[in-house]
Amino acid sequence: MRRQHEAILDGIRKASPPYREDGKFGYITWLYGLGLHGWAVDWCKQLERDLAEGRVPHGSEGNNPGAARTR
Repeated sequence: MRRQHEAILDGIRKASPPYREDGKFGYITWLYGLGLHGWAVDWCKQLERDLAEGRVPHGSEGNNPGAARTR
């Protein structure tokens, strides 16, 4: 998963459109892609470190968004 996001991020970086008043939404979308895929790469790297060091991944202590809640 990390490699896929890194490849996408590499492609986004190569695009590097200039900011233009008449093309600002394309530029904003480009920035969003950088942020989104950059975050995903960082998240994957942290998860890999956590798992390699035997730590419970951050945020999983009793917080499983896919699990049904019971009270």
